[in-house]
Amino acid sequence: MMIDKSSLGLLAIVFTLAGHIPYFFDILKGRTKPHVFSWFVWTLLLSIGLAAQVTEGAGPGLWATFGDALACLMTTILCIWYGTRDITRSDKISLVLALVGVLLWVLTSTPVWAVIFAVAADALGFFPTFRKAFKRPDQETPLTFLLIAIGYILALFSIESYSISTTLYPVYLLLANGTFWAYLLIRRYQLKTV
Repeated sequence: MMIDKSSLGLLAIVFTLAGHIPYFFDILKGRTKPHVFSWFVWTLLLSIGLAAQVTEGAGPGLWATFGDALACLMTTILCIWYGTRDITRSDKISLVLALVGVLLWVLTSTPVWAVIFAVAADALGFFPTFRKAFKRPDQETPLTFLLIAIGYILALFSIESYSISTTLYPVYLLLANGTFWAYLLIRRYQLKTV
């Protein structure tokens, strides 16, 4: 039985939003301390990426991006009260470089280059969270990143019009979230055995 793209898009947004629910609870309980720089950059990039996907005709494939952007905005707001205060010089440099990447993305008229700059900016935005998680992997919620990665797998199958512009960013988000999930599990294991 074949599942249509709308159903896959719906499943993608369900997984993406479901991934954020344990993160919100962990933030409110004080177990997760999100890094405001990462979440701000992700909110900005996902919002712009959503606009690009709409323009390029991604169809139901953009629903996960919409849900993720909304959840990232909520997390960014929560960072103000519950986020980490551990902001280093390298975090600030990463934020500036990510914002330069966002600017290049906005200024680029070619969709492919815009997505390449978005991926670079997003990766730079991930740096503060990776750095923080190296020391304190217990302050992140691995399940969140696993469910978001699954959401982007489904999103890729629900894209209406496949091109580099509509698929590169979701592929990157799948790999980034999946890698971070594995990284958290590995760091937690390493710190328990030390």
